Formats: sequence, C-alpha cells, structure tokens
Amino acid sequence: MAKHKDVEIARAMIPSPTDEFFNEYIEDLSFLLFSEFMTDYLEVMVHYTFEQQIEITDHLLLMLDEIEAYAQNQDENIYRGFASREDILLKKYRNSYTPYYEVGFFLYFKFERAIVEKKIIYEDYVSMIQAQKIPQYVKNFVDYSHHFLHSRRRDKYLETEPNDKFEINSFNQQQPIVERFIYNKTDKEIVELVTDKESTQARQLLAIYYLLKVGFNVVPRENNPVSDIARLAHLLTGTKLKPINQSELYKKLLKMPTFKKGVPLVKDLLFIRSYFEVAGLEKILQRVNADLKEAIDALPPYEREQFKEN
Repeated sequence: MAKHKDVEIARAMIPSPTDEFFNEYIEDLSFLLFSEFMTDYLEVMVHYTFEQQIEITDHLLLMLDEIEAYAQNQDENIYRGFASREDILLKKYRNSYTPYYEVGFFLYFKFERAIVEKKIIYEDYVSMIQAQKIPQYVKNFVDYSHHFLHSRRRDKYLETEPNDKFEINSFNQQQPIVERFIYNKTDKEIVELVTDKESTQARQLLAIYYLLKVGFNVVPRENNPVSDIARLAHLLTGTKLKPINQSELYKKLLKMPTFKKGVPLVKDLLFIRSYFEVAGLEKILQRVNADLKEAIDALPPYEREQFKEN
C-alpha cells in the first residue's frame, strides 16, 4: 500500500545520533508515530463501507486504550484481548480484511517495535531512548490518535442521514433502565431516580473488582483476561452484552481499580465501602479502606481536608 509522499520524505530525513537535532527528533516520536497512524487509517478506510469504517474505528479506539494500559505493566493478557478481536474481524471480513491487515495496526501495540517497523527511527538508535520516557511517549501518541479517531468518527456520522430506528434502539440499550422514562416520573419517583443514579456503572465495576479480587483472587489483567471479566460484568450489571470493541465496561475494567483518580476515586470508594460494610464482608472492607486511605493521602492538602473524617 503506497505511502503519502511527505511520509517518505520524512523517513529519508531520520537523523543520526551525531546530528545536533537528534534529541529534538527523539522528543517528537509520539507525534511522528501518530502521523503514521493517521496516514494508515486514512488510506485503509477507503476500502470499507460506512458500517465497516465505524466498526474498525471503534476497534482501534479500544486498541489505543489497551496500548496505554500495556505500556504501564506489559501484561500479555491485554495484547491477547486485542488479538482475539483482530481474529473476529478476520473471520467476519474474510478477503476484505486484507487492506486492514496489510497496514499492520498491530505494530502500534508495542512502541519500540512500532517506531522501527514504521521507519521513524533506525533499530540501532532505539537503545538511545530513555526507557522511563516511553510511557509518556505512548500516552502522547494515544492522546493524539484518540482525538483524531473521535473526530473522524463524528464526521462520518455527520455525513449520513439519520437512522431513527437505530438511534432509538441505541438509546434504550445504552441508558440504564431507571433513566429511560424520566419524563413520566412523579415527584416521588424522581427522588428515587436521583438515588439510583448514584450507583454509576463505574461504581458497580469497582465493587465487582474488589469482590472478585479479595473474595476469589480473580484480578483482571493479572490472572484473568479482561474480556472474560467484562462478560461477567455485563451480566452482573444488567447491561446488554456487546462486542468487546464496543463495551464501555471492558474499557473501564482495563484501568481498574484506578479508572478514576483523585477526588472522584475517593468518592467512589466511599460509596461502595458502605455496601461492603452493611453486608459484613470484612476482608473486602479492609482492602477498600486501605486503598481509600492511599487515595486520600495522595490528594493535595486542600482537597484532602474534606475527607479528614473518613
């Protein structure tokens, strides 16, 4: 698949460590890799229908979340989850899978390999990149790419006519049952609605995370594939089971227990702690309390003050 001319020119200008601007070039690795990713995406999308473009885009958005998670702990279960979705695409698309496969989006999963395979830097120079900087390079690459894919996805929808039936079904599937008929609520029921809304999906998943970890020594990423836990979470939260690349639960489980950080994390831990306390689940309560203390201690002093009684 032919590359854009400006990309080829850029490759011809890869500096050597003896060049005075080599260090500046290294600092731009995230953006250079993003430029490759953007070019690959634009070139491969012309081969697919609207529905396929949306499906592939959703798959790549989830891949970016997995890339960032993988950079933090090198857990091969994360890559295996990505690879299993690639296999699903292959079986579904058959021979039309070829343009997507030839681009090699899987190469982006491992940063050091990607910058060599995409000819952004020569393999001999990889050792000159400071290892501690790689997670930040990955985060920057993911941020650039996320923004780009979300923009492209939005533009694709704006180019098409409304599909009222699809939109209504999507709303009903995505919204919690308690929110579907909000406009028919009496005043009393609206009070109940506000209470129910406190039990967010993130809090439900956080409770499931601790229940499985402390109660059964089952931890997503560490000893069980995230995709398997996500399927169970769909059942326990009463949400419709979706393909992994469309599952918000899967995306959140990738980052549990710190899907949120700072004050939002503290508030979620306080919320679920009360449920474990009432249920008398002491071991889980101890673990939650320990993580809660750690989360509060990590807050800046001006934010920590509001939780001094907890």
